[in-house]
Amino acid sequence: MTSNNDVESLMLPNGVRTKIMATLAPPPVSDRLDSSGNVRRSHMDLTGGREGILHYLPWWCFQKKFVHEDVEKLYQEYYHKQKQRDTVWVFVAAAIFTAYALCLQCISDLSLSDWTDKRIALVLCCLVNVVAVLFFLFLELKISEAVWAIVPFVAWAMFYAQVFLDAVFDDRITNWTDALGWTLVLVYVIYVLLPLRMYSCIVLSLITSLTHIVLIAIDLPSSSLILQVIANSLLLVGANLMGAMSHVFTDKKHRKSYLETRTAMRVKLELEERTREQERLLLSVLPEHVAEQIRNDIGEVVDGQFKKIYMSRHENVSILFADIVGFTAISSTYSAADLVQILNELFARFDKLAEKFHQLRIKILGDCYYCISGAPQERSDHAVLCVHMGLSMVDAIKYVREKTKSPVDMRVGIHTGAVLAGIFGQRQWQFDVYSKDVELANKMESGGKPGRVHISEKTFAYLRGEFEVEPGDGSSRDETIKSSGLKTYFIVKILKPYPNGTLDIGSGQNADNVLEETRTAEEIATKEDTKMLEDAKHSEENYRKRLFQEQEMRGKKRHLYQTCNPVTLRFKQKQMEDEYNSQMANPVDEATASAPIVNLLGTLAHMLVLPRTVASYLTLCFGNILILVLSLISISPAFPKRIPQSVTQLGKNINESFVKRHLWIFLIVVILVLVNVLNMVLCESSYSDHQVLSINASAADVTTTVKRVSSELCANPQYFTSYSVLVLLAITVLLHVSYLMKLGLVAAITVLQTYANVVCLTVPFAVSDLTGFGPQMTSAISRKYSLSAMLGSIGLALLFINRHMEAATRLLFKWKKEVEEQKGQVDQVMHKTVTLVYNILPQHVANIFLKTNMRHDELYSQSYTEVGVLFASMPNFSDFYTEESVNNQGLECLRFLNEVISDFDALLKEERFFDIIKIKTTGATYMAASGLNDNVTLQGDGSIRERWAHLDRLTQFALALKDTLQKLNAESFNNFILRMGINHGPIIAGVIGARKPHYDMWGNTVNVASRMESTGKAGCIQVVEETANILKEFGYEFEQRGMVQVKGKGHLMTYYLIGRNQRSPSTSTK
Repeated sequence: MTSNNDVESLMLPNGVRTKIMATLAPPPVSDRLDSSGNVRRSHMDLTGGREGILHYLPWWCFQKKFVHEDVEKLYQEYYHKQKQRDTVWVFVAAAIFTAYALCLQCISDLSLSDWTDKRIALVLCCLVNVVAVLFFLFLELKISEAVWAIVPFVAWAMFYAQVFLDAVFDDRITNWTDALGWTLVLVYVIYVLLPLRMYSCIVLSLITSLTHIVLIAIDLPSSSLILQVIANSLLLVGANLMGAMSHVFTDKKHRKSYLETRTAMRVKLELEERTREQERLLLSVLPEHVAEQIRNDIGEVVDGQFKKIYMSRHENVSILFADIVGFTAISSTYSAADLVQILNELFARFDKLAEKFHQLRIKILGDCYYCISGAPQERSDHAVLCVHMGLSMVDAIKYVREKTKSPVDMRVGIHTGAVLAGIFGQRQWQFDVYSKDVELANKMESGGKPGRVHISEKTFAYLRGEFEVEPGDGSSRDETIKSSGLKTYFIVKILKPYPNGTLDIGSGQNADNVLEETRTAEEIATKEDTKMLEDAKHSEENYRKRLFQEQEMRGKKRHLYQTCNPVTLRFKQKQMEDEYNSQMANPVDEATASAPIVNLLGTLAHMLVLPRTVASYLTLCFGNILILVLSLISISPAFPKRIPQSVTQLGKNINESFVKRHLWIFLIVVILVLVNVLNMVLCESSYSDHQVLSINASAADVTTTVKRVSSELCANPQYFTSYSVLVLLAITVLLHVSYLMKLGLVAAITVLQTYANVVCLTVPFAVSDLTGFGPQMTSAISRKYSLSAMLGSIGLALLFINRHMEAATRLLFKWKKEVEEQKGQVDQVMHKTVTLVYNILPQHVANIFLKTNMRHDELYSQSYTEVGVLFASMPNFSDFYTEESVNNQGLECLRFLNEVISDFDALLKEERFFDIIKIKTTGATYMAASGLNDNVTLQGDGSIRERWAHLDRLTQFALALKDTLQKLNAESFNNFILRMGINHGPIIAGVIGARKPHYDMWGNTVNVASRMESTGKAGCIQVVEETANILKEFGYEFEQRGMVQVKGKGHLMTYYLIGRNQRSPSTSTK
């Protein structure tokens, strides 16, 4: 397709975004078919369609417009803007004409006595043209639209006034006949270069043509009036047709360019939106410095022995853990949607508090929320901010307590120390922190009390008397705290209200947001969406402005010259030049229709004013037939149902080949020129059969003789030059022909016609000079020279026009390549976005976020009745982990942990584990689940083996984890052991926060699975009795452990998995 010049404010509400994107992009194919299967018109369609060449003929151009009025209006503004740049070439052509006319005036009369009446006007006109060219071409002055409304008419009037002045100042009797060549060019220029609609072009060209005809009628003697008026009219009709065809082809080209510009705008909109979405999703779970590293590394190949780890160490960091006390009890009494809504409301408040108190949210573990302060940006007030955060969280839980009518509360623990922060593994990335101090902070929470903020003595040392505290006696409630020898405290009250005692004092950063944390998630969403709506109010108005900015940027030829040779206009890269030539190879070349039109009108004009002999008739007829056949072959692919397939295939082969197309056009032009040359030879020979006229005879004698044999003598040789002008215009119409070839053809025709005028048509022009100049013949320039000079000047003007038209075409191609590159960028960004989303959320959940723009009140939640949950941890990793200089303060230990988790993640790529989903990792604990794949459905209730096949695969996955860890132990000479727990049953899964998505699951099934791991034995997989009974159906063997105390569930009978009977059938395939 969108400025995109870059487009801003793209995160728009769905309604506004949909409306804009619908305007930018065409509707899908299904929406473009009616009930009968026929193509329905869309706002991108054009009215007045016809099959074949009729689709492009000028008389249908009035109906060529987009069906949708707004789209057509935008296009017309775009087209007008593009054509404004063409106006400069009108003045260039006018300047060339004025220079030609001035030179003729000076040469015809070398005296300076006539400057006041003949030359001053032309000099002034020439100066005006030069100033106009400089004004438009170099100064690039801004011109208002009101001025532009009259500029085209002024340009036309100035050009025609110069042609008129030249004819008026000419002393010849047939001055207006000689002005026919430049009049033909002016008519053509009106259609091609002026920024006007077709009807305006037709009006101006008719005024120009009719004025010329009227002046001829006044100027010419009555004896030759009618025939020459008709002949000139035919040639003017030809120029009008050439101009109209060029106008239609140019309009078609610009409509295509317009759609490509709109596509580019849409692509940029999508690119920026996807980029923002990628950024938002990354920053929702990862800090900016880590996200930047990951984004740069996506798709890169990592060399080395170890997989890349994104981890960094931070000193003097305060770590906060907060747990909802009593949440497990209420999770079983609410539906999935309600439970996720409650958590979303609560954690949305926590996120706003974290933003206020400069906390970096690490992750959400079920109903546990933890964050840090002082990293990655160091802050001296990190401990004070953490305590304010904890106290505010205790206040915020009142919302849940009131909504659920249950005695839930917050238990908060804070400790200060060093952390290693980063991500582990290759899937389901979640930012985490790891260190001995993090473990202590966790124990500060579990060893605290509901409704209180429990801090360590290290945190207390950074509070600087900002809070009143009392002894916390955490060692009496937790063995880890006791063994560490830490003193603990409870916060009693705030002595210095926030922001006093922090770096925020005096900044005013949060002065107006004291009540912000009391807003609900819905209110937060409403506020954000209201802001987006305000930002989007002018989006549709800005779209037009952005589109024009895009066009302005693209319309500069200097951008073309960066990739093209400024002389030949060939692209510097051969591949790009080949692609351009290939693009120009259209199956149908309608422009070749200009050749038979030119030849037919030239033939009719010849029959009126040139010798009517049998030889001339045969030449003209044969030439018309031959040119018609060649042109029809080029056009034949437009009529596949009416012309034999062999002919249409020949036309396609010619048009689609760069070499064949140019040779074909060259052959057509050669025939056009050859017909004209043969007729010039016949014109010269027409005098040999009649009385030989003496060149030195008196003008009266010559005139009398010419009148007597005018029907057989070549009395109007100037029409050969006029015909050549029409041929040059026909060459200009050929948009699919190289500018260099046009240059060669124009130069060749000009030289050939000049040679014919000077050498071959000596006698006819001598007679024409005597009849045209009369008594002034001795002081005038012969018409064979003046007409040759006219043709040369016209060729020069058309050279500039042809070069300009090819530059515009190549610029369009360059735009197309840019659009394709932008589409490629979109594909890359979308690929990265999908990769990131799949590494943040499970695939079945990520698909929902990729298909829709979710808002805070459009949360994802789902209840599952039969899910398997696995927890696997390395209990002896804590013994392996040390924070000494020899292992880079613990970083090398975590590097090994990253290898373990990455290899665990690699197992998920195996087909046998297709429905196992990694939920998260917490330190050295790995959590996975099965039965969450919505694509796997069962017929009816199903047997146990059918319903719980995924639990079998989850168990196989647990055994594969053991094997993987053993291989790593063997390679690294370590002795790590997995302790695992598996449980099955109903769970509630969902995403907390659509703007900051975090996927998790809740319920007794999850809690029991976690307890099976934490109360189990290293190297074993522990399950409850119900899970063991199901797995026995799959051939697994167990040994009874006995009754185990499980928090919240009492005593449960548990079993250790021994192994599996090898004769049992596998369920590891889909």
